[in-house]
Amino acid sequence: MNGENPIVLVDMDGVLADFDGATQAHLESLEIPIRERNNFYYRDDYPEANYTDVINKLHASQNFFRNLPPVDGAIEGWDKIKDLGYEPRICSSPLHTNEWCKEEKLKWIEEHLGREAMKSAVIDSKKELYDGIALIDDRPEVKTSGETTWRHVVFDAPHNKDSTSTIRLNGWYDPDLPAVLRYCMEHSKSRL
Repeated sequence: MNGENPIVLVDMDGVLADFDGATQAHLESLEIPIRERNNFYYRDDYPEANYTDVINKLHASQNFFRNLPPVDGAIEGWDKIKDLGYEPRICSSPLHTNEWCKEEKLKWIEEHLGREAMKSAVIDSKKELYDGIALIDDRPEVKTSGETTWRHVVFDAPHNKDSTSTIRLNGWYDPDLPAVLRYCMEHSKSRL
C-alpha cells in the first residue's frame, strides 16, 4: 500500500471500458445474431470458426482498446472511490494478441481518467503482484499464483453470475459500494 489512502485496484475491460458493448456493436453491424453471454471470453459464446475469427480479428485490431466507450457510470464510480477516501488504480491484463493493447489502454486511461491515473496504471496479467484492499474485476474467478493483499470484488456481468466470490458490485451505481470497500479494508491482508 502507498501509506496514504488505501488502494483499490480496478480492472478496465468490462469494468471501466465497455469491451462487451463494443464487441456486440461490431457483431450487430455484420448482422451476426447476438447471443446470451455465458463465458468470460466473448469468443467462447460463438464457437463457430467464422464467428470466432471475426471476434478475434476485432479484438486484435488497432484502435479497438483506444476507442472503447466507458461503462455506464464508470467515470462517476472512479470519482466516488476517491471521494470515499481510497486511491483507485488501474490493474488490467493486456490482450497478448493485440500488439497495440497496452499503449491504447494507457491512452484510454489518460483521456477518460487523467494523467495521474495513467501514470499509476498497471497493465499486467499477474494482478496478484500488486497491493491493494480490493480488486474490482468482472472475471468470475481470479486465479493467482500467490497470496494477495486484496479481496476480489466481482463487477456484475452476465458471464459471472455463477462466480463463487461473495463480494459483488451491481454496477457503478450500486449503493453498496461504500460498504463493499469498508469490508475489503477490514479484511485485506498486508504483505509484511
